[in-house]
Amino acid sequence: MITLLFLDDRHVGDPLFLADLGRRLSKFGRDGRTVIVHRVGEAVDRGLENSDPRDQALITEKTIRETNHGIVRRLTEEGAPAVSIQGSDRGLFRTADSGQRTTDGGQRLATNANWLFEMIDLGSIPVVSPLAVGAAGVQAVDPVDCAAEIARSAASPGGVQAALFCSTRKGWLFQGGARPESTMVSDLVNHADTIDVEAAVALVKAVERLVATNSLGVVAGLSVNGTVITM
Repeated sequence: MITLLFLDDRHVGDPLFLADLGRRLSKFGRDGRTVIVHRVGEAVDRGLENSDPRDQALITEKTIRETNHGIVRRLTEEGAPAVSIQGSDRGLFRTADSGQRTTDGGQRLATNANWLFEMIDLGSIPVVSPLAVGAAGVQAVDPVDCAAEIARSAASPGGVQAALFCSTRKGWLFQGGARPESTMVSDLVNHADTIDVEAAVALVKAVERLVATNSLGVVAGLSVNGTVITM
């Protein structure tokens, strides 16, 4: 089974979280079979402030690349075998020329992920940015779509389990003081301040198992510990 870790806006810019995650990933070895997909936090918005509209596409691409490199740097400083992968590398993601749409109205991405899975099998941890190759060159795309496409493309035995991280740093979604083992995705409206609900809605349809957790819940070769999110 491959473990897909999705980093939301809060966690991409949290150096303490990334350092702790890096320390835990460093212990996995080749059996970890992990891939990370990330959002970009507030970095793009800051980069676009007072910018010339003609430069915005290049600024966005540059900022996404810098965010990706920053995550990888934090992880590798703690010994994790993280590797920077731009979604546009080797045609990993391409905007679909056919105009296919996802179920939520987004643009379908074409995915060439075989080489990515080979990297995972060799023990690397790809950290994938939300960039794709389009008709106008490299462009930013929805990171949730990127994560879902990787999950759908995996032919690994056992499929893909995915983890979303709680802003509370607790590895569970608490309800009225109770700690349920699972919760339905339709009930996540009550946890909008705790978890990336948009990512949960998309990923629950694309993976074998989706879990809300913290860095402690990510264990190599085992099911991620935390609250299981179901349809």
